[in-house]
Amino acid sequence: MVYAETEFRKHVFATKNNPDFLGMVAYFNLTTADSKDNNISLFQYLNKGYGLGLRLNISKKARTNLGGDYGWGDYGANGFYMRLNETF
Repeated sequence: MVYAETEFRKHVFATKNNPDFLGMVAYFNLTTADSKDNNISLFQYLNKGYGLGLRLNISKKARTNLGGDYGWGDYGANGFYMRLNETF
């Protein structure tokens, strides 16, 4: 399996105590995988995904963010995702 993603993040609103209070993100990703059982080779199919999201910084010191994203993918896939904290 090969997975690649790129993101664009931007701070859009600041407060006196938190300059990173509200941010937005736009992202795009590609995935491919092989399957010997199904005779599919790597890079034979590329599936894409993309989306937009908002980040609300709850605590800058603890790096705690509340995030909400809406994403779209191939074959009519889409969904809304919420998370607390960041992956990296």
